[in-house]
Amino acid sequence: MESARAVAQASSERFRALFHHSPNPSSVTTLEGGRCLAVNGAWARAMGFAPAEMIGRSALEIGIWPDAAERERFVASLRQFGALQRFPVRFRTRKGEIRQMRIGAELIDWEGERAILSSMHDVTEIESARRRSGSRRCRWAPGWTARSATGSSPASAPALPTAISRCA
Repeated sequence: MESARAVAQASSERFRALFHHSPNPSSVTTLEGGRCLAVNGAWARAMGFAPAEMIGRSALEIGIWPDAAERERFVASLRQFGALQRFPVRFRTRKGEIRQMRIGAELIDWEGERAILSSMHDVTEIESARRRSGSRRCRWAPGWTARSATGSSPASAPALPTAISRCA
């Protein structure tokens, strides 16, 4: 019994270190309502909110989701597939900027509550440059994919490309 506790404690410590030291903005929020349970320093810097300002409050309450329907679409996809990669979302920073993100997320159990573990990548400048370029050359736009918690694509997942070729 003591050995199992030690293994669980070591696993928890590894997760905590990975989460807090990750250069990628990461968060844990409740599935129901989106109440913030944890954010890392990269998330705080990207969004402009101190972690203490977020913990216990929902992202909708803070105004991070510019459109509640967008969060509903994200949650519905996450419920359907269990995990998402490069899923497109928009977030509003503390300064009011709308940032385009690609988010990876997975449903987890967090102290007995269903939660969303997510990590995001800001693609605002990439998308802006792509639109401004007006290039007639082909461009590659990342698509999003669904996967099960084990890493395989679920049978019910639509056949989605991981990259979509676009030529102007």
